[in-house]
Order: sequence, then C-alpha cells, then structure tokens
Amino acid sequence: MTGELFTVARKYTVNTFIKTKWKIKNKIEYAFSNSKKKLYKDLMLIHFKAQDKYIAKKYPGKITLIECATFKSEYREGWRNLAGAGLETHTVPNTTHKTIVKEPHIKLFAEKMNLVLENTHEELKGKKNINGRSQNVTSNSENVNIHA
Repeated sequence: MTGELFTVARKYTVNTFIKTKWKIKNKIEYAFSNSKKKLYKDLMLIHFKAQDKYIAKKYPGKITLIECATFKSEYREGWRNLAGAGLETHTVPNTTHKTIVKEPHIKLFAEKMNLVLENTHEELKGKKNINGRSQNVTSNSENVNIHA
C-alpha cells in the first residue's frame, strides 16, 4: 500500500510540475500571440483545470483503447482498473501520442477504429432476442435499440 501511495504521489507531483512549467512558458508566449493562438492556449488551460478536478469512476462495460506505440504500461493498468468488463487494446505501431493522429499513421488508426466499431456492432447484434425482436441495452443511462 505504501509503495502504491508513493507511486500515485510521485505521478501527481510530476504531472503538476509539467503543467506549471507549461503555464509559465505559455504566459510569456500568450502576451505576444495572435487571437487564434490565445484561444488555443485558453482552451488548454480550461482542459488542464478540468483534468485536475476530474475523478474517474469505474465503468461497468468493456473499454477499448487504441494506443500509440509509446503508451506506458502503467497507464494501461489504470484503464484496466476502470474497465468493469475488461480492457481491449489495439496498438498503432511506430507512433507517439502526437503522431498517432497524423499521416501516415492516421490511416492505420482509422482501420483499427473501424474494426472496433464493426466488432461492437456484431456484439450488439448477438444480443438480439430469440424471437427476432430487438432488445434494449442500457449503457450509461442511455437506451440503445439493437436492430439486425
């Protein structure tokens, strides 16, 4: 328990340091930026504030993660702990967090996303009642009708 608490505290401290460093560096750039860059920096600050306040809760279903090649295993473990029905991962090779959504890697990312969506569609079709009528599947307080 102590080791786990130390790991969480260390990650929090490093994350806080990185964000503080980003904020200081960007305050200087902000003063000399055009309106488009200022808007981007404002959005990043809003994102950081929301990220700091958010506490994830366990999701009862399966979580599918399409990850870059440099994705850290300890982050995957965090996702696994949140996934009540398991974690499915797909890796896009030769990518980083930034390059996974850029050419030429975005094509493979899209292929993996399509595969995930097709598999999910097939899983939902498999939940059809024996009498051929669709059933309602509830997910995060929204009803989804499944039709073949």
